[in-house]
Amino acid sequence: MLAAATAMRPQPPTLDRRTVLQTLALAPLPAHALTFADAPLVPRSLVVNCADVPATAAFFTEALGMTVTAEKGGAARASFGPTALERPKDFVMGLLSFDVDGGHFSLELQPAKDVAPASPETDAVLYVQIALPLQFRASRMVTYGGELRDGYGAWSVGAPGGLPLRLLVGDEPPDRLMYVAYRSKDARKSAAWYESHGFKRAPYPRARPYDKKEGESPFDPNPPKGSIYLEAAPSSFGVLLVPDRRAKPPSTGVAAVGALRLFARDRAERIQDPDGNMLEVSADFLK
Repeated sequence: MLAAATAMRPQPPTLDRRTVLQTLALAPLPAHALTFADAPLVPRSLVVNCADVPATAAFFTEALGMTVTAEKGGAARASFGPTALERPKDFVMGLLSFDVDGGHFSLELQPAKDVAPASPETDAVLYVQIALPLQFRASRMVTYGGELRDGYGAWSVGAPGGLPLRLLVGDEPPDRLMYVAYRSKDARKSAAWYESHGFKRAPYPRARPYDKKEGESPFDPNPPKGSIYLEAAPSSFGVLLVPDRRAKPPSTGVAAVGALRLFARDRAERIQDPDGNMLEVSADFLK
């Protein structure tokens, strides 16, 4: 049952680091602050195939603090804030955290049979990167079925059912669901394909302030050499293409990670990138 996971978690106004920076004008407001309502192409969700939706939902809500809502057909949706593209009427820039702003990306938990077991060495999806708040408790991950694979600096975690996650602690991104990292046989070729379908190359996003003098931090590591980061709208959920030729489809069953779904007013299509990752574009995805 999703009784515990489906209730909307209250998100009271808090003066976190992002809010303080906005209020004091110590950093420019991210483009996300302009809302996604007028953007021509906006990532809305990533499909996650689940053998046990309630168990996966409980992990996201209880271990990671996400809001999970039940949907038709036994599905559920997990996010770190309101998903509607429009900004909430009571949102006040500089006074409220981006966690209560609109336009949040979501993980679409879909019931599925014969979900293939995770294969970290060959799965097409390396990980979904998430920036968590400071009060994150690692012990709850294991309690709710998570698999800790690597715990130095950035944490590599397998969610129940096989979704690979990379967890960082930080408050820089406007949405804590940051991007999906795909293995790519030819990152440049794949990047050109994404650019031809409305994406643009963008600076690599950070979970915490980056100091060029100090260089890379294990708590917010640089992307692998040769990787290319793209986004469909400024400060939206992105795609990281990582040069890695080891990706293989599962030998049996369906992969844990399904299609990346995007909102667009002017087209509807179901397409595959050069590495075989599915994208679905429609005006029906979470307006």
